[in-house]
Amino acid sequence: MNPIFRALALLSLSVLGACAVTPYKALDVKTVRTVGWYGEIDPVLNNVHTGITIFGNFSTPLAHDWQLQAHLEQALSSRLEAAGYQFKRLELAAEEQKLLADGGCFSDWDGHYKIELCGQPIADLLKRHQIDLLIWSKGFTAHDYFTQGPAQLPQIGVFTRGTDRPNLMVPYAHVSMAMMAGDPAEPRKSAGCMRGRSRDPSPWPKKVGDMSIEDYAFLRPEFEMLLDRSAHRALVESGLLPGPIPTCPDQQPGMEKL
Repeated sequence: MNPIFRALALLSLSVLGACAVTPYKALDVKTVRTVGWYGEIDPVLNNVHTGITIFGNFSTPLAHDWQLQAHLEQALSSRLEAAGYQFKRLELAAEEQKLLADGGCFSDWDGHYKIELCGQPIADLLKRHQIDLLIWSKGFTAHDYFTQGPAQLPQIGVFTRGTDRPNLMVPYAHVSMAMMAGDPAEPRKSAGCMRGRSRDPSPWPKKVGDMSIEDYAFLRPEFEMLLDRSAHRALVESGLLPGPIPTCPDQQPGMEKL
């Protein structure tokens, strides 16, 4: 995972089980008129299983046509436009992606943002695209210690644990809503929802290694809900939208998750 999104994820998403020290500067929403968005999410569903022994572990990517990144874009754009902002889908050049992905903008040991190194170049990127705020929706791999693991869970998928007919299943969507704004540019506060409803026992008789994308189709609305909720939480947390911060499925009582 690249430095900027690792740091943002550590700061804003408690599922990673880590804490960093970078303070977020409050976003002056009065200066925001146009919000730029760039998405970079792996277009597969990851079937990740942790077995009783190490020989039962595997991770299998499954292709699908669910268009989850487009769903997330719609979730962000509809909310922003309803609130009076202009939404702009960005096409970033390779060097612009590299600036965010590989620029070393955050300290690896304490998460501190290196404003002297990255503040002006990222501010220039915002000016070049004529936007006041950048949202980069980036998929990432997390070591999730809450799924009776730990397990390495990449981007979007389903985690199962146990025998070849697993006794635990959890859908997840590890997508960072990284936000940058200002001159010089700095990270802005955001939060997302990454874990769906745990199912124990898992609701199928198949061996987990035999599961196809069609077998997981019943979870598609839950993945869409996680991305919807992530979009909403990020926009409220940053101050772009009013109202209370929406809760995530794993923060709610069992019946509210259904």
